[in-house]
Amino acid sequence: MMKTEREKMLNGELYSSTDSDLLRGKSRASHLGVNFHVGKNFYMNAGCVILDCARVDIGDNVMFGPNVQIYTVTHPIKSEARKKGKQMAYPIKICDNVWIGGGSIVLPGITIGKNSVVAAGAVVTKDVPENVVVGGNPANIIELIDNDQNYTSSVSF
Repeated sequence: MMKTEREKMLNGELYSSTDSDLLRGKSRASHLGVNFHVGKNFYMNAGCVILDCARVDIGDNVMFGPNVQIYTVTHPIKSEARKKGKQMAYPIKICDNVWIGGGSIVLPGITIGKNSVVAAGAVVTKDVPENVVVGGNPANIIELIDNDQNYTSSVSF
């Protein structure tokens, strides 16, 4: 049996973004946030963008600075597929107690571990472990977080 374009999208497969069912869903989702799931005590500053073609899970006590961008969707490298409107989507998971600094970008398929911090302007291209600060483009670990001590970072955000 043929998979629908929606099934392909949710499974991370190449799908047609111009499918009529998906276009209707996109319009409806812009009002509902259908693939966007948030825990308790979530804060999102102004200008944030969440493209939730795949599921976005955000844990408890998560903060987004202004203009954070969360992208689950990506496009094929080969131009022929792009010309046909094909794209893929991969889920993003942001665990509990994460702070994402202003202007950061989180790419498709990423998990950010609990208690971690993404420095302002970082581009997260790979999974972030628990209890670290990442920064830069592409984001790399720049500091370990010791949650058992009084902690003041030497890194400014």
